[in-house]
Amino acid sequence: MKSIQESHPSIDIEVIKEALDKRGYRLDEIVGYGAFACVFKVFSYQYNQYFAAKVCYVGISMMTKNIQSYTAEINALSKLYHPAIINVFSYFNDGDYLFLILDYCSKGSLREYVKNTSKPDYSLIFSWMRQAIEGLVACHSMGITHRDIKPTNILIDQYNRIKIADFGLSLNSEHGKYISRFAGSLPFTSPEMNSCPKYDPLKADVWALGITFYYLLYGRSPYKASTETELKKQITEAQIVIPATVDKRFTIILGMMLNPNPEERSSAADILKVFNTIRVNKRAKFANVIETRKQNQRFKSQVVESQLLARKIPSGHRRNSTVIQRN
Repeated sequence: MKSIQESHPSIDIEVIKEALDKRGYRLDEIVGYGAFACVFKVFSYQYNQYFAAKVCYVGISMMTKNIQSYTAEINALSKLYHPAIINVFSYFNDGDYLFLILDYCSKGSLREYVKNTSKPDYSLIFSWMRQAIEGLVACHSMGITHRDIKPTNILIDQYNRIKIADFGLSLNSEHGKYISRFAGSLPFTSPEMNSCPKYDPLKADVWALGITFYYLLYGRSPYKASTETELKKQITEAQIVIPATVDKRFTIILGMMLNPNPEERSSAADILKVFNTIRVNKRAKFANVIETRKQNQRFKSQVVESQLLARKIPSGHRRNSTVIQRN
């Protein structure tokens, strides 16, 4: 991987430190960097807490792209306020640099979670998936499409909550409105983005999040391609197999999100309804288990009181364990 100086040769750390310092922030360390910006962990003296400072260089060679990305992110985040979406607290410019002060997510991204986890916590993953869908519904309800959803753009804070981040490619989109501008990372683009002149960006977001969920559940991409041409072919032909090695709830949701036909692919709002149904059913199941335990306890008490301790409890009153068979 290239160093920050190789990737962004025009970045001057000392200038950035000075710009942050005079606004009450102490630069602690570099968190990461991408095509348009570098991210630093900073400490606010005023609020006595850590934030992430996203810094874009707008020198002549990169001015147009970086200003567009910076503006798109501010426009989106200024409209969005949701627990599953990164918060912007401040933004300013200083010389050739543009700054965004954002939530600091100390546990990295979903990509880092997958790389560093040998045994996935599926209950945690289910919670993250629901949070991400809620965040995407919030975006789409405000007419905003993300257009670059992927594991590195979904962050995890200190409380294990996820935050959808990096809105630099986001766009205002009306429901039912098709666009022709291609954006995002190729492995997370939908079949129609690679085969049709125009596509629905809302449905493309759903697909990208579906691929992200696949990666989170199985620890790998659904594609097996060694070249970009081969990858595009597999995406266009929607050559995705969803292994039945995880809970059926997950495979149902993936099937809704990774339908190759965008007309039949579920919306984020419809997927959230399924999540909420599963959550309600889970509560109902838990309530039934509690009631069964109470009934069993009452039954045992009756046995004791009637001095029938030596008598075998009829099999019809025994609790049975439910075993989930996985193919």
